[in-house]
Amino acid sequence: MNIQNFKFYSLIMLGSLFIGNNITTYSAEGNNLYLRTGIGLFSGYSKFEPKINGEKQKLTDGKPDSPEYELGLEFTKDINDNVELGFGLAYQNNSNLKRYKTKEYSSKMGKYDSIPLYVVGKYKFNSFDNGVVPYLKANLGYSFNFNEKDGKGSIDKENIKYKVDVNNGLYLGFGAGMEYNNFIIDLMYQVNSAKASVKEKETGAKSGKDYLNSGKITLGIGYKFSY
Repeated sequence: MNIQNFKFYSLIMLGSLFIGNNITTYSAEGNNLYLRTGIGLFSGYSKFEPKINGEKQKLTDGKPDSPEYELGLEFTKDINDNVELGFGLAYQNNSNLKRYKTKEYSSKMGKYDSIPLYVVGKYKFNSFDNGVVPYLKANLGYSFNFNEKDGKGSIDKENIKYKVDVNNGLYLGFGAGMEYNNFIIDLMYQVNSAKASVKEKETGAKSGKDYLNSGKITLGIGYKFSY
């Protein structure tokens, strides 16, 4: 097992143990377990412009080059008829990045994936006559960013390969949705904060750090188990 897979499975195990431990501490009433999946309708990254040899150089404008998806697990407790509070864990397969070109050079920045571990809060409005329950939702936590892909580029027809190093950072999300017969559907705006740097493989030259945040509007669906 390589180091990236080890990090991935370790984070999944840590998050599962964290949520599982909190499940066992709650009473046996008013508990909710959500299984979720989602796809990014709109996604992208912040522009990445680190200092290289003392000068800023844009390596990507953040435009996505592939769809992204996520899988999640959330546990909440009914605080009252309208409010739920709890914890969540997700795996987010972030999009690839389009090649960035200028007259002098081109760059194909490498992507990364994320596992956010977060606190979740939900406010449910009164149900409609047909049983649909609208709600507002907010997530706040920490994004474990991993599985960085190498980047490549060219300057004056000379090909360059570089390693991408991404730090962990803040995670937040907010949105709205509807619940009907324990099925849920929602739209969420989510951001994974990350500082990154690149290191040229041949020369070992390393850039300074700059933000490479991943942002998305996600259409999510799921099912709620209440007990």
